[in-house]
Amino acid sequence: MLALAGCRGCGESSAAGATASASGSASAAIATGLAAPSNHPDVVSAAKAVVEKCKFNQAGGYFVPSCAEVQAFIAARLLESDEAQRSVVAMLSDADARVRGLGARALGAHGTTYRSDAVAAERVIAALNAESHRGVALQLADAVARIDADESGTTAALKKLASSHASDAVRARLVGPLLRNNLESLYDFTKELAVSDPSEAVRVSAVGAFWSGLPQAKMADACAFWARRVREDENQRVAGKCAYFIAFKRIGGDCVDHHEELLADIHGLAAKGQVSDQGFASALKYLHGNDQASDAHRAKAVVVAKAILANGANHGIARAEALRFIAGDTAGGKALVRRYLQDDSVHVRGAAERASK
Repeated sequence: MLALAGCRGCGESSAAGATASASGSASAAIATGLAAPSNHPDVVSAAKAVVEKCKFNQAGGYFVPSCAEVQAFIAARLLESDEAQRSVVAMLSDADARVRGLGARALGAHGTTYRSDAVAAERVIAALNAESHRGVALQLADAVARIDADESGTTAALKKLASSHASDAVRARLVGPLLRNNLESLYDFTKELAVSDPSEAVRVSAVGAFWSGLPQAKMADACAFWARRVREDENQRVAGKCAYFIAFKRIGGDCVDHHEELLADIHGLAAKGQVSDQGFASALKYLHGNDQASDAHRAKAVVVAKAILANGANHGIARAEALRFIAGDTAGGKALVRRYLQDDSVHVRGAAERASK
């Protein structure tokens, strides 16, 4: 697997390959690169116009979206036929990173055939595995995330990609939308990533994957899962994110059942001086503003925020977030924060200075 670096030469030969086919079926073999003779002429001419006339962001791996030729290429009407879509998939193995990035962007925006066709889906997955340009790879991750795992028969390949791709940034980009497009087949797998993946970024993305798009039947399970991560996860960023999700969530009141334990867990960490992520303090702010939270829990959120702020062993960024909440959302908050104008933490002092004005 190639490391994500700069453009793959933007001119050297591609590592990926495929054979041309005259077949009109969606699963026909897909030719390599933009110059393949079987490519749809409209796709070829439109892509060449983009390359010739539009500015390419080398670091990001994309053309400036406002360019008229880019807008014309990305337009859904260009991808109406299976032949055109096969041609765009072929672009993913071009030697020029600009062509690959353009193809990835088009598929992620309007590609349809590759999402359920086994051969096309496998080629898009293979393209992401082979991609060496970081920006293009991130755009390809968006396209891969739209694949229907069951329809295309690529569940195993998608799991392998999400769990073992060489780039944590790619995996973190992939995991959330991949779950939303494959709720049943990848739900438990995403929970596994959230618990045990070695990358913090991937785990944070995995716990956040349950934030939107879940049916009501799964929301209670997601809330309970977040609550376990708050209580059990050794990574404070992951736990802090989960705390925020529980406090903020308003769909059907599912997470309200976990407010009591959430407040107790954060209070325990605050007393021990173990709050190192500002997500915990943010959770208290959002719980306080959650109209489904009980009056008792909203009041307790203020008490716990004060406990975070009062214990200098808690991280300064988390304490500053708690201070901002107290100053802006609670009675007498401004008077309290003046006590922290000389705090040992530069974060707390700065927040106190701004809040006391």
